[in-house]
Amino acid sequence: MRWVILLMAFLLLEDETGLFEAIAFPEVFQHYFSLMVKEGLLIIKGKMSDKSGEEKIIIQEIKNLYSYLEENRL
Repeated sequence: MRWVILLMAFLLLEDETGLFEAIAFPEVFQHYFSLMVKEGLLIIKGKMSDKSGEEKIIIQEIKNLYSYLEENRL
């Protein structure tokens, strides 16, 4: 039998409205791991979930804010 270890992340994020939790499942975590740094400024795209009675974002895509602004010349 071969074991496969899959990593995922539970992130506590903050914006002007307060704190919220976001979840990066293994495929997303592996793809965007390098952007997940403490106090990083990120743009997160995902779906809202409230399966456990608490709203969470299921992360689909992450972008660095500064890279996004530069790419879009904003």
